[in-house]
Amino acid sequence: MPGSFRFSMVVLFGVAVVASWGCSGEEGIDRYTVPKPKPVQAVAPGPMPGHPPMMRAPQVGGDRMFGAIVLRGDSAWFFKATGSRDTLAPHAEKLIDFVKSIKFREDGTPSWSLPEGWTEKPGDQFRYATLVLGVGASAPEFSVSALPKNDEDGPYILANVNRWRGQLKLPPTDAQRFERESLRIPLADDNTATVVVLAAEEAAGATPPAADVASGASGKPLALKYEAPQGWTDDGAKGERKASLSVVERDRKIDIAVTSFPASAPEIANPISNVNRWRGQIGLAAASPEEIVADGEEVEIDGRRSLYVELYAPDEANAEKATFAAMFRAGDDVWFVKLSGDGAIAKGQRDAFKKFLSSIRLKAAGEEPKGASDGK
Repeated sequence: MPGSFRFSMVVLFGVAVVASWGCSGEEGIDRYTVPKPKPVQAVAPGPMPGHPPMMRAPQVGGDRMFGAIVLRGDSAWFFKATGSRDTLAPHAEKLIDFVKSIKFREDGTPSWSLPEGWTEKPGDQFRYATLVLGVGASAPEFSVSALPKNDEDGPYILANVNRWRGQLKLPPTDAQRFERESLRIPLADDNTATVVVLAAEEAAGATPPAADVASGASGKPLALKYEAPQGWTDDGAKGERKASLSVVERDRKIDIAVTSFPASAPEIANPISNVNRWRGQIGLAAASPEEIVADGEEVEIDGRRSLYVELYAPDEANAEKATFAAMFRAGDDVWFVKLSGDGAIAKGQRDAFKKFLSSIRLKAAGEEPKGASDGK
């Protein structure tokens, strides 16, 4: 799988949403033998009719969850890690490597390749196995468990994902949104893992866009500095824009906008939703998470790994339209840098736009960013 597939896992642990990923599982230590505990089914109080058996909701430590579900015959296997963004993000690539490595033996039990730096603890009456991601008291655990599957595949998986969402105090999702915000990873022997990443702040609700300042991790406003490429017109901040620039050639134009919004606002932090919104603006159909990740790439903006996409209109009616955009998280906000307008000018300014991205600096108010001007 392409490197951008691995990259988006790290982005999403930082940006706090579900998206899509994948990679090879070449590194690691093969793991072959673990005693199989007897499956235990604990039913939560008052399950909804027609839903699969629900385990008692455990206390979840942290605000992030990585989960994978593999259905095999009349059993369902659950792989789940919870923790803070800071404790899970360093393991983002390894989590996908692990999922990709899962295989099933003839007796129906799973085996896998254990990523470097992880350790494995024996199972108990509730878990088939417990994997510890790293070392130290704060190292998150990755649980492996099994339950009977007593419903159709789709409803069963959705119900269990909503069970996980409840553990993070998130509202249930529906089948249509779940399809957009989950990933299917092919495994050996025609098995498939359904993967989700959940973030507790999704439940925070809508927050009005930050029109004047953006908050950093310390709560202080962030000052934006950048270098405007030669030939660009820099109009500075305008309304909700932190910066507004343009390039005009005769009667054609491209517009460049820098904006930021709270990551807690619904859909704001979701790169899949944002890219599909940009696609729709120039007449492109919505793309799957896998397609978006495959077509995107990683760029670095002020030391932050950022998702970057280039979109061109598909037909003659919109042939002159293009959108280049990058998004990244800084403190409690998601920042967007978007070029839109004439496709020919956009192509000609592609290198300049990437240079503009690399010039961006964000610092707490009162601290002078290094290596960039204010664009004036």
